Amino acid sequence: MSQTLVIPGVDIETSGHIKCTLVNSSGATLELTSDSAQATSEKSVPATTLEDGSTLDFTLSPGDKLVYTIGGSEGFKIVFDEDKDHPKLKLSDALEEDSTPYGVETTKVEVETETETETKTETTKSRTTGKKLPETKKSETTKSEIETGNIKIEKKTETKTKTEKRETKTTVTEETETKKTDITLLWEIYKV
Repeated sequence: MSQTLVIPGVDIETSGHIKCTLVNSSGATLELTSDSAQATSEKSVPATTLEDGSTLDFTLSPGDKLVYTIGGSEGFKIVFDEDKDHPKLKLSDALEEDSTPYGVETTKVEVETETETETKTETTKSRTTGKKLPETKKSETTKSEIETGNIKIEKKTETKTKTEKRETKTTVTEETETKKTDITLLWEIYKV
């Protein structure tokens, strides 16, 4: 499920969806079983069968589970646990044995994007005549951090105010650091 994080000065689309590709090079047909479950209907639904030589692109979210058979026998499942950052392919016990006729090659691509922004606003108020103001200096710093799904945002705001004679100067510096991690997975089921 996607959502928009709103932090003053930062709007970012977040997503728990992970792009996945399944390649069948096994020489047999892969079939999706009724034990499969997808948490939301917003995503692409994988085809129920995948013939040899075919490729399937789909997305998964936390809570999803896809269970496949290979050539009508035990196969594998792809499980996206709620507390994990990406789904994992788990082989059936029969495919874990050394004599299995099938193997799985997993390719995981992780792209981390980091953005830093700094905004400095300076406001000066001055009077030409009137009572002189006492000299004062004031400084305040606030920090916040939000982490959701594949996004982490850290924000620091520093406010400095200086008053002397007939002038007040306020400087507000905002630093925002955003880290986003995108993961894509490719599993190839092959004949040994």
